[in-house]
Amino acid sequence: MNKLVIIVCALILGGITIAQFSIAAAQAKFQHTDWYGNHLPFDLNRSEPEADTSKKVFAHYFLPYPVSINNQSDDRSYYQKHYLNPHGESDKFLNKGGLLRQRPLSRAPIHGAEHFRLTDLRHEIQMAKAIGIDGFAINILSLHGQLWQQTLRLLQVAEEQQFTILIMPDMNAQFKRHPEYIIPLLKYLNQYPNAHRLDDGRLVVAPYLAENQNPLWWADVIEQLDAEGVPVAFVPVFHNMTKQWHAYRQQLNSKKTQTVLTGISEWGPRSPQGADQLRSRLQQMSQENLLVMSPVAPQDMRPKSSIFTESHNSEAYRRMWESAISADVDWIHIITWNDYSESTEIAPSTETGYAFYDLTAYYISWFKQGKPNIERDALYAFYRKQPWQAVTTFPGLDKMNPRHGYAAQNEIELLGFLTAPGTLEIRIDDKVQRKEAEAGMVSFKIPMQSGRPTFSLIRDGQIVESIESNTEIRNSVEISNLLYRGEVSRRTPPQSEAIKISWPWPSNSPQKDILIRNLNEKSPFKPLTDFGAYALVDNSSKGNGGIGFSFLQQKTTSLHIQFDVKTTPLTTQNPDVVLSLLKDSKTPVEILSLLSKKDGGVCLMLNAKSDRCEETIPLNTWYRVKLTAQISPQKKSTASWTVSIRSHKGLVLEKQIPNLNTEISAISGLQFDNVGPGEIMSTLLIDNLSIKTGHQI
Repeated sequence: MNKLVIIVCALILGGITIAQFSIAAAQAKFQHTDWYGNHLPFDLNRSEPEADTSKKVFAHYFLPYPVSINNQSDDRSYYQKHYLNPHGESDKFLNKGGLLRQRPLSRAPIHGAEHFRLTDLRHEIQMAKAIGIDGFAINILSLHGQLWQQTLRLLQVAEEQQFTILIMPDMNAQFKRHPEYIIPLLKYLNQYPNAHRLDDGRLVVAPYLAENQNPLWWADVIEQLDAEGVPVAFVPVFHNMTKQWHAYRQQLNSKKTQTVLTGISEWGPRSPQGADQLRSRLQQMSQENLLVMSPVAPQDMRPKSSIFTESHNSEAYRRMWESAISADVDWIHIITWNDYSESTEIAPSTETGYAFYDLTAYYISWFKQGKPNIERDALYAFYRKQPWQAVTTFPGLDKMNPRHGYAAQNEIELLGFLTAPGTLEIRIDDKVQRKEAEAGMVSFKIPMQSGRPTFSLIRDGQIVESIESNTEIRNSVEISNLLYRGEVSRRTPPQSEAIKISWPWPSNSPQKDILIRNLNEKSPFKPLTDFGAYALVDNSSKGNGGIGFSFLQQKTTSLHIQFDVKTTPLTTQNPDVVLSLLKDSKTPVEILSLLSKKDGGVCLMLNAKSDRCEETIPLNTWYRVKLTAQISPQKKSTASWTVSIRSHKGLVLEKQIPNLNTEISAISGLQFDNVGPGEIMSTLLIDNLSIKTGHQI
């Protein structure tokens, strides 16, 4: 082995202790989910027509922006203290008003046994899978440090979740300075079974800005890898695919060009005009007998560079998707899942919310299965909080400038998905504008006005769907923010008394046969929240699994915890399950137990100190559980706890929990554990988790 390979292998293997391989034994029924189906205007998982499995959708994953950087609450998070703060990172981006204008949706700090980044990545993958994304195109920037460790974590969790990773070395980062690292990197990544491959087994490599190395160099790399037993399908991502295709033809003979290039793609435009130009390039490349991967991107706004591309609200994104669908491309490359520095992200975020995420679900379904029928009315609003030339009051702020010669716009858009004709209405204070709309997807735009907008769909004189914005459009702002924000009508707005919850984490060291998945079965009870439905799948014959949720400790007179739960045995024996409150982030306090009886029933018991069977209940049934803690005026801190359990048939149990003298202010989580013998396998389903406070102390 030569010195270069030894050096690169050392860099690669240095991160393996952070993320070891984990071969998942997941059940196929959890592959297709309907996690957020009721929030969408169409049915996410249609049985007819069948999805075209050759059509793939990859979302570009940018490693520098994980869900959380330091696992802290909102006010102490690195995003809030540094990236969104003009004075963050020692005034590094002071003249830009800060590095970013939005961040990933936050969650409560995670208390689980695994590294919090693994928990966050699992959640992101589950969110992507829920709308039909096949994999992340991982932008590999470096072979050392935090970015490489995060690369390995993503590969680990993706394998566990049976999610594909498209290998995308960034040829404008470390590999620009050290292109010789490419071969050892690809040989190493070839070990991962979930690295994306073609049907013939070739590892797909889709380097970003591939033109930074010439075609002869890439031809040599592909030849060397093939000789060493790593056959590669080369699908480069250029800045302009037609231009680079001609460059390959000039430098390689026609036969060699076809041998080197399996497919072709480009980084793509960010404007409606660019989307139309992209369509002709896609159609041309589709005639070259190449696999074609089309870019789609919602917007592009870069505070760090003081530039933006005018995307006309949601129009650029919609037209790019429709150009790709019209050209019948093979794959889609969503740019991006989470690049917050260029504002191209579709992941649910603090300003864009779920708007681009939901819109992506619609177009993925169209791309794979044909244009969906609209089954539910839904509204999506896209607008800026300011005119693009608004006056800024922050001293020394650089002016934002439009790119590529496209004129900036000041418009508000209401995008309606209508099951039948209706009236779209945009109301700003006392000014109202309306549009009569036919059934289908309809865009309604008006000139921007200052004030707080309200968006409505009216039919037969009644408001059918509406969005009441909590954002005021202003002509004068402190710091310019030209991000197109998004709002949706079919999602539950956060309630003031609701407590932020973490996504689920394993309560013990995760094993390969104990998995947390998002759920393809929703609770039959009335939805309480947008919080995802989760499954703990215990296929292990050696140990038990558990799932936990964290929330911030509260100083309050009452606490209300509500969730829906269902336990399904995977063997002939019933499982034993314990539900506990977490005290001071780490100590479980048992409150409910489901213990199997010899006759095959399951006994519901209240807390660990009781041996009384309160009720014998069947499993494989959804139950709605309410836990309420109340402090009486006589007791200054200790609360009395009551539990209410209902099935679809009615009340099962309502009772005070005895011997539970736990202060509300000490509670910071909820934990479900399988505690029976290891050979008893089960699936634990949890949905509609909601935690609210009463009066603050």
